[in-house]
Amino acid sequence: MSVVALKKNKSGIIDVVSDSICVRGYTKMQDTMKFAKLFRGNDAVFGGAGHATELTLLQAYSQTHLIGKNPTINSVLNYLVEFCDYKKKLVDKWVLESEVLIVPLFGESIFQGNTDMGIWEIEEYSALGAGMDYALAALYLGKSAEDSVKTACALSIYCSLPTNIEQVHRK
Repeated sequence: MSVVALKKNKSGIIDVVSDSICVRGYTKMQDTMKFAKLFRGNDAVFGGAGHATELTLLQAYSQTHLIGKNPTINSVLNYLVEFCDYKKKLVDKWVLESEVLIVPLFGESIFQGNTDMGIWEIEEYSALGAGMDYALAALYLGKSAEDSVKTACALSIYCSLPTNIEQVHRK
């Protein structure tokens, strides 16, 4: 449940946008608790959809671990493998249970990872989560990342406003 979208603009700015839904059991909790599915680590912006516990651990991990100056698919995969090792020590689960968008602050690449530890590079735009199909359709039609998340929120029962935005400025 969620939607996170990103779009690389012609000006070099990358907008990463998430919705605000947070669910506990069958109850929407976004009015009573704050949960960051979109956050800035030491050297990257992360957006995720999946398990709140895992994304909270990834947020803590990203504050003390670096992706590096010129990340590649292999270095991002190694970063996530090392994160899973860190996670296993805390919650005794090694597997990645969330999808993530990773926008390093350095270099040219943008990455997406899934629960099978698949990592790929994003050229212009992407989305993930329950509202992904709606967001991808809006992005395909030329809408902004924020408008694509708003579209998903309007059409999916698993996404909710307001939006949260992080920007990465690249030249």
